[in-house]
Amino acid sequence: MQPFHATGLHRKIDNLMDRLFGAGVASHATIIEQINYLMFLRALTQHDEEAKLLNPDHDAIFKDELMKYSWDNLLMLNAEILFDTLEEAYRKLPELTTDKTVALLYRNAHIKIYDKPTLRVLVHEIEKLVTELDTAARHGSKDIFGDMYEYLLSKLAQAGTNGQFRTPRHVIKFMVDVVDPEKGETILDPACGTGGFLVEALNHLRTKYTSERFKKDGTFLMDELSGEERDFIFNHAFTGFDSDEDMVKFGVMNLYLHNLSHASIKRQNTLVDTTGDRGKWDVILANPPFSGNVDKASVSEDLRMGTGATEVLFLNYMTKHLSTAGRCGVIVPEGVLFKDQAAYGKIRQSLLDAGLWCVVSLPTGIFNPYAKTAKTSILFFDKTIDPKTKQVLFVKVKSDGYDLGSLRNPIDANDLPDALNIIQCFKNSESMGSKLTVETRIIDRNTLYNDPVHSLKIIGDSRIESTRGNSWPMVELKDILIPQIRTVEVLDAKEYKQITVKLFSKGVILRQSIRGQDIKTKRQFIAFAGDFIISKIDARHGAFGIVTSELDGAIVTSDFPVFESNMDRIFPKFLDYIVQSAEFTQLCEDSSIGTSNRKRLKVDYFLANKIPLPTIEMQKEIVATLDSYRVIADSGKIILKTYQPEIRFETSWPKVKLNELFVKLEAGVSVNSMNRPMSDGEHGILKTSAVSYGAFNPRENKVILDSELHRAKINPKTDSIIISRMNTPELVGASVYIDSDYNELYLPDRLWQADKKGNDLSMRYVQYVISSPKYRRMISDLSNGTSGSMKNISKPKLLNIEIPLPSLDVQHQIVDELESENDLIKGSQKLVSVYEKKIADYISEVWNA
Repeated sequence: MQPFHATGLHRKIDNLMDRLFGAGVASHATIIEQINYLMFLRALTQHDEEAKLLNPDHDAIFKDELMKYSWDNLLMLNAEILFDTLEEAYRKLPELTTDKTVALLYRNAHIKIYDKPTLRVLVHEIEKLVTELDTAARHGSKDIFGDMYEYLLSKLAQAGTNGQFRTPRHVIKFMVDVVDPEKGETILDPACGTGGFLVEALNHLRTKYTSERFKKDGTFLMDELSGEERDFIFNHAFTGFDSDEDMVKFGVMNLYLHNLSHASIKRQNTLVDTTGDRGKWDVILANPPFSGNVDKASVSEDLRMGTGATEVLFLNYMTKHLSTAGRCGVIVPEGVLFKDQAAYGKIRQSLLDAGLWCVVSLPTGIFNPYAKTAKTSILFFDKTIDPKTKQVLFVKVKSDGYDLGSLRNPIDANDLPDALNIIQCFKNSESMGSKLTVETRIIDRNTLYNDPVHSLKIIGDSRIESTRGNSWPMVELKDILIPQIRTVEVLDAKEYKQITVKLFSKGVILRQSIRGQDIKTKRQFIAFAGDFIISKIDARHGAFGIVTSELDGAIVTSDFPVFESNMDRIFPKFLDYIVQSAEFTQLCEDSSIGTSNRKRLKVDYFLANKIPLPTIEMQKEIVATLDSYRVIADSGKIILKTYQPEIRFETSWPKVKLNELFVKLEAGVSVNSMNRPMSDGEHGILKTSAVSYGAFNPRENKVILDSELHRAKINPKTDSIIISRMNTPELVGASVYIDSDYNELYLPDRLWQADKKGNDLSMRYVQYVISSPKYRRMISDLSNGTSGSMKNISKPKLLNIEIPLPSLDVQHQIVDELESENDLIKGSQKLVSVYEKKIADYISEVWNA
């Protein structure tokens, strides 16, 4: 079988993606989504045509009103009509089709390629590409469509969308081969993403139940099964959950292209939405998210373990939802095996009870290029195993057939085949042979079972990397930071830059320029770019930072100790990223002494703290990855900072005061609250920060005390505008259009809500007008307060502002144009959010790998 890469077709996909980037489509996820929608439309049309040849009475998808949206018809349209027709098709398909899969996939689907000639080119390039795929399939590449789709998904994974990353296909196959699904069994992936485990489980069943005479031809008909058994596999065996709607769509498409069109793939948060779920599965295969936490209060009641750690909660779900003869293979961070927290001890107890029989340690870097520091293991457990009699096998995989660099190039070294052979021999109580090429260890289960909270730390001895479980040593700061005292003469100086360290933040800032005679009474020292500085005073949460090139040669006082980095041991930019972490901030807080109102950082305590220290080469590789994330995040921030909706006002349009458009403009009230976000069943009051220009973040809220609830009065409601009456000079007058009711949220006294008069007005249009550059400046000029402090605008001044008001049709037209721009801005917002999280998660991985 010819692999997908060998066809050269992957380059055409890359070219398509590059072209869409050039046309202004901002993210990998959007590009892949748009390609997927079109390729699936083509696949559905082809499916209709093939089915009609076999059965003239086939209930086609493209019939009656939907017939005009078939792929062949789309190919004949010009660019302008094609855009409108596709947008209409995506709206009509969920409404009119009887196919549940099609309805799911095109629900909330929209065209996001606004350059219409590019859209038409894409449609025709997809036709060429799929035609070549058909040709490749006829010449022996039986799974070429599935391979092509997985290539697209790999591009999505490399973008790190939604914090997810793709499990390498060869690792999935290894896990499926160990678990060995059988006919008649139900199979679940509770965090299925794009469906890789389910597809591989199907491939395993196809191979297992196809006779050799068909296998030789590369045809996997499962001829050794009865019709009922095959029907069960394709219609009832496979289930997948994922909390992200886009991932569900991608997964459904992937399974469809692998002939699993009737698998049960649901949008469901496995950790939150399963209270009372009594479903049991015979096989569970998964690589669930393990880099984050969920709110403990949000966790399904039957899964709670006093922790928000996703790896623990997913394992709890799996042990509870396996059938009595169930088997599981799951990838976990190695912290599951040795962390001391109570929840980790409890889950280790549950794993032993569920028949944990094998642990496979994977090499760091196996999830490159998007999770370089993740140190993971595969756990296999089987409920048919008596937990008190069997032994537990530990296998250490050092190489999986690919190098551990960013590109993951193939190499000869590969422990997986030998590891699989060893595991199968162990499972079947056969001899593992005398010449083991893979490091193994067998531990008596009773040893583990007698002390499950701590006993799995024995694995630490077999991992060799470190007793703490890290891939690199933890090194004291005093070994990498060299104290510096550089006295400078200031008596005759005219002007100096002076540094202070900003409290509650991570970064050195320039306080002001100070003349020499003003500072000659104290001993002064000089700092150079790249120096590390900490503040000994008032350092409640760690005041520290690295001197920027702007501050090279700046003066510091003795309250701010200066250090040079030991360049032989640490790369300065690596240190820069390390100090941006919550872990480092906690070190500074733990190293401070004094009362809660005023603490001092004790330098010798601080220097005794340890940080993870990979090799210089690895540090540079980590920095290169973080820098690439930072470039993307910063580029998105530039777009968000500079974008302003522009409306070309015509002089012929009448002008109307806001007072004539709003039936009322009412502020909320100040109430006592707890400074934490509200949970389900509680009521919250918005923070001022919930509203910025055009952006509404309802999660920016605080919980209202029950005793204060009677005072809260204004809920954000549909078709209204919220305006910030008091804010910073940049955000005073900031407004947002509200398109949903928020019955559990209330407005504070710094926010107004405007309701409209009559129905011949678009409140979206009004919000866009008062957010435009001209009116932002006008509102700021009318506000009270200084440029350096909070400003506020009075209600009479705001309501007296006149805005141009064209006909309602023109208002809607302007809104539609600006909404298209807004989709791009939302893409930038998501891009920033995703990559800021990737940076934080990656730095956290460095600490906790």
